This record gives sequence, structure tokens and C-alpha cells, in this order.
Amino acid sequence: INNMIEKPDFITLSTIANSPEGTIEDNSNLYFPFLELDEWVFIIPAAADIDQWHPSIINFEGNTWVLLFTDSTMAHNFAKLNPEEFLSKDGSILYIPLKVKDALHMIYDLHAKGLFGMQINYGLPGFYIPISSMPNVIDYLLRTKTVLSAMELPDLFALSVLPNKPI
Repeated sequence: INNMIEKPDFITLSTIANSPEGTIEDNSNLYFPFLELDEWVFIIPAAADIDQWHPSIINFEGNTWVLLFTDSTMAHNFAKLNPEEFLSKDGSILYIPLKVKDALHMIYDLHAKGLFGMQINYGLPGFYIPISSMPNVIDYLLRTKTVLSAMELPDLFALSVLPNKPI
């Protein structure tokens, strides 16, 4: 595997996609590399017990959102903007990297318990997606882009259907 492959510039991609002129193609150019990442990074409050970790969830405009980042550098940049909550005394952060498939399973489980969406690279600037929209995004990308390399096709097809919420 060639480690010299350049990582996507998610700040530029999200700025373009979120601009008033942003198109469906601009959004595809953002979400495609996001889903192709090997892992997503979940930041944990500095005061948390790492053995009892859970992803950071915020309330924003009346909805609950999970914070996730495209890499640990983005998570650290966010922590520097919110040091009282996320930076330890030595300036480090707690985070959990999860393979995308595992992260999506966890997020879908949280969605069944009321989680509304994902805030990705929050405030850096970032982008967001309601969890209820993920199946449509995955389905659209499967139809319009080459096969996503980070997951096997059956995994993605399975993840393009939200589990039923318990009644």
C-alpha cells in the first residue's frame, strides 16, 4: 500500500460544499472521501474514564449530534478551541479511532436511541449530516461513484438501510 497518497483536504471540500454555490457534485466530492476513510475519530472529554468511554454528543438547535473527526489532528485542533472540556493538563486529547463500518454501526445504534446526526470536524469548518440521510447518501454514492474501497459492497448495502427504531 502506498502511504504517499494525499489525504483529502476536508476543510476545503466542506467550505466548497457548504457555500451558497455548492452543488450535489460538491457534496459528493466531500462525502465520498469521508466514507472512504479507514477510520473516523471520536473525541472524548478530558475528564472521562477511558475505560467507560462514549463519543461526545452535543445539543445544537434542539437536536443531539455526535462529534466525529476525519483524523486525530482535526480532533486535536477542535480540542484546542475547547480546551476546558477536551485538553488534558499536558495538552493531549483522548480519542477513539473506529473503522468506518464499526463507527456507522455504533452511530446507527445511537440513532435508534434518539441521536439526530453527525457533526464532522465541527467548527473547523466542518460539515454535518442527519443520520436519517446516511442511507440516501450511501446509496447515491454507490450509484454515482466507483466502489468505495474502505468497505466491502455488502457492508455498504447493509449500512444503506437504517435499523428500525424500537417502538
